[in-house]
Amino acid sequence: EDDTTLVGEINIDSVSNPVCLVKIPDFLAEVWKKALPDQDLGKISFSAQEMKIYLPNTEVTQIPKEYIVPLTQPGDNTPMFIFSENEDGVLSMEGTITQKGLAKPVELDSKYRKIFQQRQQKSSIRNSVKPVDINSGAFQIRPYSALNTKYRKANSANLTDIKRERIARDVLIDLIFEAFEKSNYCTLQELMNHTNQPTVYLKETLNELCIHHKRGPNKSKYELKPEYKKNRKEGSQPES
Repeated sequence: EDDTTLVGEINIDSVSNPVCLVKIPDFLAEVWKKALPDQDLGKISFSAQEMKIYLPNTEVTQIPKEYIVPLTQPGDNTPMFIFSENEDGVLSMEGTITQKGLAKPVELDSKYRKIFQQRQQKSSIRNSVKPVDINSGAFQIRPYSALNTKYRKANSANLTDIKRERIARDVLIDLIFEAFEKSNYCTLQELMNHTNQPTVYLKETLNELCIHHKRGPNKSKYELKPEYKKNRKEGSQPES
């Protein structure tokens, strides 16, 4: 017997509407969250491969004013939908996600560099360490034994990753783009040295942004996907 509880009907009249899912930087999201109900948030322009976001020139917040969003199709076979809920608690499917993208500033100017440095500093803050009285009886100190030498060697890679604390994903993406500004191809080790991030976390992000060459002259190296390599300084301003 199915014990799933039916919470109500879902309106699917708009499920066929195509929707574009865009991830924006945290600092842009914070500005939009503070906006007033009737405030102009900016303009967007579309093409087949990309979207551009233009903030109003009257915006006083010191953040980049123009962003480019390379668009791709969802990478898996699981359909994704956008839902809404009205004041009466009625759910509606507003559309199906057919494209997705990651918004990045067009120009890496001094304003963005300052924000980038602030985010790096914030993410690098480590948790405090509380000293423990070894005479309190809270734990026992055992002599080092050669019995655990084999275990330590076998897990040396994991122990290295323990020392690498995760930073915010936006900051990691910035660091990856920064690495590829210096070279078109990077090994995993080079990217680990540049980002100082856990291997699994770094690989997950690289799989979204990069191509991993498994053969040829650049075997075992990463390269940015074409949509992220495109010159972000191209493009004209939208019409008023």
